[in-house]
Amino acid sequence: GFPNLELEGWNGLFVPAKTPRDIVERLSREAAAAVKHPEVSRKLIEMGAEPVGSSAAAQDEIFKRQMNQFRPVIREMNIES
Repeated sequence: GFPNLELEGWNGLFVPAKTPRDIVERLSREAAAAVKHPEVSRKLIEMGAEPVGSSAAAQDEIFKRQMNQFRPVIREMNIES
């Protein structure tokens, strides 16, 4: 088993690695603003989601943490891309 494996669902935007930082930051700000819009927030809650809206840096940390958690699972199950 994998006793330390934590699962959390999230949605995020991905852009090519060489996307200029100002573009990444603008997309992050606009997405966070959209999530905070009352109608969007209400719809997300109705679907059982928690409307958060975080920074690009915070999303990077979540992604890296989950990748580190899943690496052992992927190796043990011999999953290949």
